[in-house]
Amino acid sequence: MRTVIINGHTYGIAPYSLIETPRRITGPNSGVSLDGTLIEDLVAIKYDISLELMPLTASELNQLAQDISTAFVEVSYFSAVRNQTVTLEMKPEPSSIALILLKGIGADDLYGNFTIAFKQR
Repeated sequence: MRTVIINGHTYGIAPYSLIETPRRITGPNSGVSLDGTLIEDLVAIKYDISLELMPLTASELNQLAQDISTAFVEVSYFSAVRNQTVTLEMKPEPSSIALILLKGIGADDLYGNFTIAFKQR
């Protein structure tokens, strides 16, 4: 089973969802010519990912929150677009946590689905 590694910590042992989107970075020479032809000055192709990890225990949620608390993080994941595991320096975007509470079992039985997006640096 494939996993996601964020700043050296492994996530995604349980089912997870990952959406990878290529983003085209163009330079100052991009535009439209006088005859209407599109001119693209392609500088780079960067990747954005949207990741949902589920379910995570309270301690895993805490660790993940620490892992994404810096401006840039190292993320390793399997890229379906490139058919290989890649490691990229990425910027975490605002995230959301959906909590699932199991009554009366114990503190470790707080689970959450964590959704976060990353942009390649």
